Amino acid sequence: MKTKNQPVGRGHPANPKGTSDRDFPLFVWLMIIVGCCGFAGFIFGYRFISTHTLYHDNLLLFNLFHDNVQAVNQFGQFAWWFPGSQLGWPAYYYSILGVLPLTSPMLSLIIAISWVLGRLGIHFQSYLPIYMVYLSFLQPLALTLGAFAFVRQFCRNRQCLLAVVILTAFSPGVVLNNTDPGLMEPTAYFLFFCAGLLRFIKLQTRNSYMLFCAACMANALLLGFNFILWNVLAIPLFLILLFLFPAFHLGRLKSALRAVPPFYHAIAAVLIVTCAAPALVTYSQTGDLVRTKLGSGTTYNVEQLKPGNSIDFLAVSLPGFGMNWENQDTEWTLGPAQAERQYGFNYMGIPTLALGFFGLMCGKMSVRRRLFYVLIAFGCVVCMSGSSPFMATLLSIPSPLRSNDHFSDVLFRVGGFLVFIFGAVNALQALIYGGRSTRTFFAAWYGGLFLIMMCVFIGMVGIKSAGNQAFGFFALAGLIYLVLFIALSRATTRRTVNALVGAVLLVLFVDMSTVSYLYLRIYWPKASSPDETPALGDVGLKNMRPDYYTETLISHQSLLDLLRAGINPGAFPGMKAFSAAHTIGSLEEERQLLGPPGSFDQYNSLGIGAAGAADPALSRFLAAGTPTTSVTVDVTDFSRTYNQLHFGLNASDEGLLFIRDAYSPYWHARVNGQPKPVYRALSNFKCVVIPKGTSTLDLDFIPPLVSWLLPLSIVVFWGTMLYLGWQAVVVMRQKSRPASAS
Repeated sequence: MKTKNQPVGRGHPANPKGTSDRDFPLFVWLMIIVGCCGFAGFIFGYRFISTHTLYHDNLLLFNLFHDNVQAVNQFGQFAWWFPGSQLGWPAYYYSILGVLPLTSPMLSLIIAISWVLGRLGIHFQSYLPIYMVYLSFLQPLALTLGAFAFVRQFCRNRQCLLAVVILTAFSPGVVLNNTDPGLMEPTAYFLFFCAGLLRFIKLQTRNSYMLFCAACMANALLLGFNFILWNVLAIPLFLILLFLFPAFHLGRLKSALRAVPPFYHAIAAVLIVTCAAPALVTYSQTGDLVRTKLGSGTTYNVEQLKPGNSIDFLAVSLPGFGMNWENQDTEWTLGPAQAERQYGFNYMGIPTLALGFFGLMCGKMSVRRRLFYVLIAFGCVVCMSGSSPFMATLLSIPSPLRSNDHFSDVLFRVGGFLVFIFGAVNALQALIYGGRSTRTFFAAWYGGLFLIMMCVFIGMVGIKSAGNQAFGFFALAGLIYLVLFIALSRATTRRTVNALVGAVLLVLFVDMSTVSYLYLRIYWPKASSPDETPALGDVGLKNMRPDYYTETLISHQSLLDLLRAGINPGAFPGMKAFSAAHTIGSLEEERQLLGPPGSFDQYNSLGIGAAGAADPALSRFLAAGTPTTSVTVDVTDFSRTYNQLHFGLNASDEGLLFIRDAYSPYWHARVNGQPKPVYRALSNFKCVVIPKGTSTLDLDFIPPLVSWLLPLSIVVFWGTMLYLGWQAVVVMRQKSRPASAS
C-alpha cells in the first residue's frame, strides 16, 4: 500500500486505498456542504435582505411565495385562490405546476414549518428573509447535495468531492436561481435520481432501493413546468448513456429489481403515484384556462452571441463576460462598462474550462466517454432547441404550459454546466493518480488555453483592458493557477500532490466566490423593493404584480372573451344585487346592454350562463322581464381569506347577488348555513341567490381531490425521508458497535 510519501504511480483507480484517499465521515461532508452553501447564500442573499430588495423575476414571483406561505401561516390553509389576480384566479394551478411549486421538497418544508408556527400563534411580519433563505440557501443546498451524491458513486477521493462542492455551490445554476427562481431544484432531484439508481444497481439492497424510490418521489412531486424544462431531457439521456455500456447493462438492473421483494415494488409504486397525484389531478382540472401568448420564439439563432448559443459554455472561464440578453446586438461586453448586461453568469473559475476538456481527454475512460456524449447531445439540443423534432413535438401538446420561452437560453445554466463539473472531477482524478507526464501535459494545456483566454479578453474589450481592474484579477489568478499546475507537474510524492491540489481548490474557492460575484453585485443594483403592505384586507400584496405570471401566461378564456368583446370587467363594481336576469347570448349583445364603460348602474338584468338559466330556482328572475325596482344590499360584515369570502347582508328584497370574482365550478356557497348553488354571471364571474332581509353568505373555494392530495403528498414524502433517515442512523450505530467493542 502506498503512503503519502511514496512515489505516485500511474493509472486512474476508481477507489485507491492509500491513506490520503480515506473519505470523510458523512456528517463531516454535510457540515462542509452546509458551510459552503451558507457562505454562497450570504453573498447572494445578504444584500437583498439588508436592503429589502429583490431583482428581476424574483421580485415578480415574490407575491406567489408570499401568498402561499402567508395562507398556511396566518390562516392554516393552502392558497387555492388568488383574489387579487385577474379578478380572481385558481392559484393552485400555477402553485403546483409553475416555477415555484408548492410540491417542491424545499418549499413544502417551508410550508410545513410555517403551518406549525402559525398554529402556535407565531405569525410572520415579513416574508422576504424567508424567501431569500429559500432561494439563496435551501435550493443551492439541494443542488450541491445532489451533485455530491452523484459523484460519490464513482469517486471517493475527498479532494475531488471538495471540488464538486465548491463548483456546484457557486455554479451558474445558483446564479440563475437568484434572477429566475425555481429552475434549479429539478436539476437537484435529477442528480439524486441518478445517484440513487447507480447505488441501487451496485448494492442491490432494500435500503438502496428505498433511497432510489425517495429520489423518484422527489421528481414526481415536481411534475410541471420545471420538470419539462430540464428533466424531460436529462433523465432519458442519462438512462440511455447508462445502459449503453457493459458495466451497467439492463441485466444488472433486472437482477437488482429481483433482489427486492415484490411488496417493496408495490409500496414504491403507491408512494410515487401519491407524490405525482397533485400535479396530475391539477392538470386535469385545467377547465377554461388557456395560454394567453406563445411568445415570439422558443429559441435564439446560433449566429447570435446570446444566451442559448451553443458556444455559451466558452464563458465558463472568462470572468466578467456575458452574452447580451435584451437586444439583438451580437456583442460581448465587460461588466463595469454597462450594468444592463449579464456578467459572469456562466463563470465557473479560470481553470474549469481547461479541467473540463482535460477530463474528456485523459480522465477515466468510462466517465469521459459518457461526458463526451452528453456534451454532444446538449450541443445538438441547444442548436435545434424549439425547432428540433423532439422539442417541437413536446411543445405542440395543447397546454397552458406548452410554450417555453427559456429553453435554449437557460439550458446550460439549468444543468448543462454539470458536464464541466464532472469533467473537472475526472481531470482531478487523472492529475492525482496519474504520472508526471499526465500532469506536465495538463500544465502545458492550461497555460496555452489561459493565454488564448487572455487574448480573447483583450480582443473583445480592447487594448485598454490591460489597465482594467477585472483584467488584473483575471491575470493574477490565472498566473497563480499556472504556478500551482507547474509545481504539480514536478511533484513526485502523494503528499506533495495532495498539498498542491488542495492549494488549487483554495484558490478556486476564492476565485469563484469573489471575482465572479463582483460583477453580479454590479449587475444587481437596479433591484426593486417589494411593498409587503396587504392589498385586500389581510391577503395579497399592495403595489405588486400578482398578475405577472398568471395574466401574461395563463388566463381564463371567459375573461379573454370579455376583453376581446370590448368589455372592461375592471370597471364593474365589487358586487351588485339584481331582481331580474336573462340568458347571455353573444357578448356583443351584452356589451350593448352594459353600455359605455363605467355605466354599470344602468345594467338592470344580470346575464346568466345557459347552465345556470336551466335551474328552476332562477325561473322567477328570468321571467321578471325589465325590472321596475332594484334590490339594494347593505354589507354589514365582511372578511376573507385566500379561499373564503364571508358577507353579512341586509337586502331590500330577494335577488341575485353579483360578485366581481371569477367563477369556478369549485366554489361552494352557504346562505344562512344552507348550501346554495353558485351560478356563472357575465361569462367570467359568479352570483348567488340571497333572501330578503338579513342573511349571511359564505363562499368557499375547494378544488376536488387536490385539497387533500397536496397535503397528503407532502406528508408522505417527508414521512418517507424521516423513515430513511432513522434507518440510516440505525445502520450507522450497528456498524460502530464492533469498532467500539474492540
